[in-house]
Amino acid sequence: MAVNSIDSSSTGNVSSSTLLKNDQVSSNEFLQLLVTQLKNQDPLDPLSSEEFMGQLAQFQSLSELMDLNKNSSSMLLSQQITEGASLIGKQVTGIDSYWGYVEGTVDKIFIDGNSVYLDVNGVYLKVNEVTEVAGDDSLNVE
Repeated sequence: MAVNSIDSSSTGNVSSSTLLKNDQVSSNEFLQLLVTQLKNQDPLDPLSSEEFMGQLAQFQSLSELMDLNKNSSSMLLSQQITEGASLIGKQVTGIDSYWGYVEGTVDKIFIDGNSVYLDVNGVYLKVNEVTEVAGDDSLNVE
């Protein structure tokens, strides 16, 4: 399907510079583009219903994948918080990319963005960098 270029005055609030700057198209922007495409299509060569339904199906699939990704990230963060909280007061060993080998007692946890950190004697260690928990052989990674 060929898409003719259109000027920014016919697209409403969506411009090509906005789309390039954000590098993602929101659902509202997609729908605005779709409506603009329908308004500006060649009356002698209209978009077929199959193409239109195909675009809507692709949009729906993309929307569901984005929701799934968001939910997965949220679940992973929640799991890391639970895991980190369970390590408070325990002896851990880990390998940090900056400090190298880290060993000590977990004093507290904190969250920075999508990462959960353990405060191990003043050194911040990501939960996923723990290689051993004293007294818990199930977490040894050797």
